[in-house]
Amino acid sequence: MDIIRQQPQQLISEADLADIDEAVRKYLRAQHAGNTQRAYISDCKIFAAWCQAHGLQPLPASPETVVRFLSAEAEDGLSSQTLVRRRAAIRWLHEKADHASPTLAPIVKQAMAGIVRTIGLAPRRKKSPVIDDYLQLMLDQVDDSTLTGLRDRALLLLGFGGAFRRSELVAIEVDHLQWQGPRGVKGVAVTIPKSKTDQDGRGQVVAVLNGKRFRPVDALRAWLQAAEIASGPVFRGVTRAGTLRKAALCDHFVAHIVKRYATLAGLDPAVFGGHSLRSGFVTTGIIHDVNLFKIMDVTRHKNVQTVRGYAVIAELFKNHAGVNFM
Repeated sequence: MDIIRQQPQQLISEADLADIDEAVRKYLRAQHAGNTQRAYISDCKIFAAWCQAHGLQPLPASPETVVRFLSAEAEDGLSSQTLVRRRAAIRWLHEKADHASPTLAPIVKQAMAGIVRTIGLAPRRKKSPVIDDYLQLMLDQVDDSTLTGLRDRALLLLGFGGAFRRSELVAIEVDHLQWQGPRGVKGVAVTIPKSKTDQDGRGQVVAVLNGKRFRPVDALRAWLQAAEIASGPVFRGVTRAGTLRKAALCDHFVAHIVKRYATLAGLDPAVFGGHSLRSGFVTTGIIHDVNLFKIMDVTRHKNVQTVRGYAVIAELFKNHAGVNFM
């Protein structure tokens, strides 16, 4: 995938957004849209939102953009079937808008074949959540004497405490932060300009509590102060020599950080991914009997059934029949 990272990002314009919004609205007005077409429309909206969040052009999209998108979705645990449909939806949208489809490019076909070989055609098991106890084990491995360690601690804690998607996490900038209380002692309000569930780009605000146990806001302030970051991206790369980079981390790097500390903590890195911090917040909340709607205030889920999906495994261990004799 190095070739993908080397491609210059093409910033999306308001005109481009208007084009894709109008295209989607046009197809939504169709009176007899079938289930497949409705699924395509949903997939196209997700693709457009992802492109905007990454500063890439959705219509017409480049083959490299499609590969990056499909790879990111695969890393988030989507099944091969869903990814095949996502690719078909992107082709459908381009054909409807009279653009050549980037999905026909050899690089897209090769990437899709590689994804199918890697994760198979069977429904894929979702990545495991980083629940609070796992998070503590990971944090115990962080070296706070280095810039990289301070960044990683802040990233793990903010990702968990705000239940952020990895694309949202790396897109946070300093001016998105509003400290609550003196020096953020209470928490921080994080504005997300664009996200997967905010298709219109109206912006969403996530309240991250500093709390008593993990204190993510303290970790965030420690990182910003040590790195002397006063503006721009919050989470950036650090060279081996300890020099801070100017650009934001790639969203794939979130999964790398999670897996790295899972390994150091003696956990199986293969079962964790970039989504594990977000799912970890939800699952931990359910384990601690937090009201689902309060959890949704943080996660910004619109459908309670989606959140209940996280509860299945957590509920199996509550009031277990063997609690008194196992």
